[in-house]
Amino acid sequence: MTNKNLFERNPKTTLGIVVFGLSFLAIFFAENILELKRKYENLYYPQGLNQRGVKLREIPNLDTKIKRSTWYPKAALKASNLEDIDIVFQTDSNGFILPKKLHKEPDLTAVFLGGSTTECVVVEPEYRFPSLFAEITEQETNIKINSFNASMGGNHTWHSLSNLFYKVLAVQPDIAIMMHAANDLNTLLYEGNYWNNKNPDKQMLNWLSCQRIPSVKPRFRNYFVNHFIAETFLPTNLIQRAAPNFDKDQIEYDEWADSRQAKIIFDSLKIIKEYERALQLFVSTCQIYDIQPVLMTQMHRLDYLRKNHSMPLENERYISLYLTFNEKIREIARKNNIPL
Repeated sequence: MTNKNLFERNPKTTLGIVVFGLSFLAIFFAENILELKRKYENLYYPQGLNQRGVKLREIPNLDTKIKRSTWYPKAALKASNLEDIDIVFQTDSNGFILPKKLHKEPDLTAVFLGGSTTECVVVEPEYRFPSLFAEITEQETNIKINSFNASMGGNHTWHSLSNLFYKVLAVQPDIAIMMHAANDLNTLLYEGNYWNNKNPDKQMLNWLSCQRIPSVKPRFRNYFVNHFIAETFLPTNLIQRAAPNFDKDQIEYDEWADSRQAKIIFDSLKIIKEYERALQLFVSTCQIYDIQPVLMTQMHRLDYLRKNHSMPLENERYISLYLTFNEKIREIARKNNIPL
């Protein structure tokens, strides 16, 4: 008796598997080709891509939980006596961080502006200091306070100025409190000013869509060859297919990648002057709109920084500049006779 092969033993089943497999591959490749074609059409036949605008650094309508160790190393949490727990982080439709007070007829409205030290992303919502300000002040003064937190990690003073211009003034606050130092220092050290385009995440002006119009349109065949294999078969792409919420950019993006290894050449007097002008612009804008400006020096843990952080300059030189930036905050407050 001759041994029959798989097809001879189960012709219908084998044929069905082959047809199913070929159909699956055909659909898979067709789906990817059509998606690539769609990207090509949007990329090289765009509408309105000749427009630029100010993109606010904010995350409206966010409702998530963040594990502390996804933001800070466990060693840093241990040094700060913080448990590695999930933290609720929510924002409203205007990008203001919750919780916030919303009295219908408040006696006082305050808005906080800043970077990660004001955002307090890994602090329990009820313990974030913009919220505590309202709670404690209401208890001690018996007045109704609406408190808004308009900060975001990575923001420098000019990002907060944009938030002030385009959404904080609309709230008509009585007080605007701003705290910045480290992000301004890093930006000015690496880029020389607030408007340099080396860091796309921090640009003040952005194209209103994802891609600029290329000066020379490539042939679709070349675009297809260059992109199809990578976009279809890269492991990250397969992960994204299995887990749509996986964010490759969040894992791999390094905003200082182009500058990290470069030798930093800077004029300390110039960057201090740039920072001073930004602070003064905040103060003057608030005063023009009858808002009481309040400046905050940025808290720091210098011993921890020396031991645990790589800095863009030699430790002591960087810390000296950082302290100078904090001193500029005090000077501007004294010069304008405003609270500090």
